[in-house]
Amino acid sequence: MLETKRIFSGFIANGYSQGVTIFSQIVLVPFFISNWGVQQYGDWLILIALPMYISLSDMGFSTSAANEMCMLAGKNRDKEVITTFVSSWYLSISLAAALSVILFLIFSLLQYTGTYKFTSITPDDARLGFILYLIYMFMTVLCASIAAVYKFAQRYSLNIYLNNTARLFESISTIILLIAKQDLTTVIAGMIVVRAIGLLCMIAIAKKIVPFFTLKPSDFSFKKIKELTSSSLNFSLFSTAVNLFPQAFVIALGSTFSSQVVVGYTMVKTLARFGFQVLNSYNNSLSVEISHLSGKKSWDKIFSLIDKSCLYFFTFSVLYIVVGLYSADYIFKLWSGLHLQVDPTLFFLVSATSLTQSIWMLFFSVFASSNNHGKASKIYALISFLYLAIVFTLMGPNDLNHFLFLGLFVEVVMLAFLLQDYRKYKIARYCETF
Repeated sequence: MLETKRIFSGFIANGYSQGVTIFSQIVLVPFFISNWGVQQYGDWLILIALPMYISLSDMGFSTSAANEMCMLAGKNRDKEVITTFVSSWYLSISLAAALSVILFLIFSLLQYTGTYKFTSITPDDARLGFILYLIYMFMTVLCASIAAVYKFAQRYSLNIYLNNTARLFESISTIILLIAKQDLTTVIAGMIVVRAIGLLCMIAIAKKIVPFFTLKPSDFSFKKIKELTSSSLNFSLFSTAVNLFPQAFVIALGSTFSSQVVVGYTMVKTLARFGFQVLNSYNNSLSVEISHLSGKKSWDKIFSLIDKSCLYFFTFSVLYIVVGLYSADYIFKLWSGLHLQVDPTLFFLVSATSLTQSIWMLFFSVFASSNNHGKASKIYALISFLYLAIVFTLMGPNDLNHFLFLGLFVEVVMLAFLLQDYRKYKIARYCETF
């Protein structure tokens, strides 16, 4: 079955992406500290924090455009496909450029007021480094936008390999420049060069796999942007909520508990989120396939894939929790070098919450892949903000497990809501067929 083959190919590619991320996190930090020292590395972390917000500038338009393009595949509507992509591409450029200017003005104001205090780099070097990192993040947004062409051509895996190989070379070039004792601005310039080469390669290969691919501004359409706005904002709202919900506890713990509790929870959360990332990698690949099948109205294949995937997800979740409960102490001992005992209740609640979230996101992908988010994104965003407010307001020194249980309850309610919507959607599609 070609669909299953492509899904697992995308899943493996996402695994490669996770591997590159882990490699960069594990390998780069020691090189930064050993060659720059703790003070300059701290300056680096402060400097790059603000430009990273450019990654939020897209507001879901690229994802919505990719879904739209996939649904148009095979319908001899090449002109509409390229209009959808070009409109999204230039909107991404405009939004990223506008946010870059705003972030630079904020940075300049913070520098002027003395809020940004660097210990080992001069104000001029900090300003130049900030501008260079803005350029780097700007190109990162464009690399993410070009993925829509690969999804349309059902070459999603190829895009992941290209993008993350470029990231891998960025890490290697950074290590080389650090060993050569280069300064902060040179290191960022090296990252820009590698990222630019990666972007050009992705554009060149996109042209080969989609012959009518173009970046002509004349194909831009405000009408198309208007069509994508609703689904884009819903996706942006949903994405923000999904990313915000897990952070609620970390923020609240910092004001209620000791730093040891914060570290312990974060370590448990990291281990639990690894299981979530495995399932989410599969789900990302599945979503691309569902977009194509939605355009073809191949409902039987869609529902068959979802039902099988649900069985995979549930089986994986149960095994992950059981194995985690048995081996968490050993993993933490290897991880930290200390003899730590993991509270089994804490591990179960955190893991079950993350894994339940990944299961309901599987059913949500049926709607999101066709740019039909329904009420789900709004409901989850509202729940997330409400949960965050409750945690901040009411959490006390003895309430950790109670609020973790509340978090799990929220995810279970969301799963029940989406199962109901999925059942209605399934019946409606079958009624269309007959």
